[in-house]
Amino acid sequence: MNGQVFSGTNLEAEYRKELDLLVTDGSDFHGVNSPGVEMGDVQITDDLVERLREFKRNK
Repeated sequence: MNGQVFSGTNLEAEYRKELDLLVTDGSDFHGVNSPGVEMGDVQITDDLVERLREFKRNK
């Protein structure tokens, strides 16, 4: 996803709102099943970091 907003399904959106969850990125690392991908390769944008900080400030 690399900083893109994940929309998912309406049901997922309802759960996220009800449970006050924030969607984050992940490397989805699967070891030897992911040739050319190393753990930690995923980088996130400064914008996403700021959105995470804002989410935390509002808690």
